[in-house]
Amino acid sequence: VGGTSGLNIVMAGSRAGNNNFYARGLGADFWSATEDGDDAWERRFDISRDDIYRKKYSKRGGFSVRCMKD
Repeated sequence: VGGTSGLNIVMAGSRAGNNNFYARGLGADFWSATEDGDDAWERRFDISRDDIYRKKYSKRGGFSVRCMKD
């Protein structure tokens, strides 16, 4: 949890498609609403980076979801 934007993120890590868990306490992965076949876009917050990482990932993985009010 942290940062200066006011968007407090729990560094919950993620679950890969093989059911292994990764990066608990070091990062947090979130699904975006954008899909591409068997993949969807993820956003990754990582304590070792100043930016937000973005890439396509298999929907078999398990990432956090954050609901936002319009």
